[in-house]
Amino acid sequence: MTGAASAAAQWLHLLAAAGLIVLILRNRGPSPASALFDGTAIRRLVSVNRDIFLRTMALLAGFTWFNIASLREGADVLAGNAILMQYISICAFFLDAFAHVTEAETGRAAGAKKWKRLLRAFRLTSELALAFSILLSVGFLLLGDQFIMMMTTDEATRATARSFLIWCALTPLLGMPSWQLDGLMIGATQGPLMRNAMIAALVIYLALDAVLRPAFGAHGLWLAFLAYYVARAGTLMVGWPGLKRSFVA
Repeated sequence: MTGAASAAAQWLHLLAAAGLIVLILRNRGPSPASALFDGTAIRRLVSVNRDIFLRTMALLAGFTWFNIASLREGADVLAGNAILMQYISICAFFLDAFAHVTEAETGRAAGAKKWKRLLRAFRLTSELALAFSILLSVGFLLLGDQFIMMMTTDEATRATARSFLIWCALTPLLGMPSWQLDGLMIGATQGPLMRNAMIAALVIYLALDAVLRPAFGAHGLWLAFLAYYVARAGTLMVGWPGLKRSFVA
């Protein structure tokens, strides 16, 4: 019954969206059917979504590797990191909100080919995201122990999670640029760049993990994971000159 209800809800969403599209098109006046089936536009849409899918698969591969590496460091490390990852997931909800606004506003600027408008939108949303990421990091440093105690009663897991608390607290601050740049590149429909940047960041992460984890144990695992966020932002920034040229050309 749950699956049937979910399927019904999805179909209702589709029908409602189709109805809204019809109303919007009618309000805009007569439109040739060819505009709705523009082969070039459809191929571009499919291409962008393909690249975002591959980028997401590379992102999930990085988090999956983090869990695998945690298990290799021991059951307590896996359990402790699982607790801390819950906080990172909570942070992602908040920082994704800023990234979604960035995506929308920079997308409008990209559609209008207005570089200064894009820069302003990216700067303002990034300033807000930075302020909130600082709050998230400082808040977890101050209240992280209470969060850990609320999430588990196992003392070994609590102790392990506490030992990595500082690394977890740094994640929102160091990860914020990657969230914001993701939003920017999605808004500017830079699919190939996002795909290639995430794959490159994943390779960098795996290489750093191979070096840091044997040298520093589970702390090296966290150092490589934090570097993963930095690498994601750095590889996306490689595409900044090309993005600017596409506006001013």
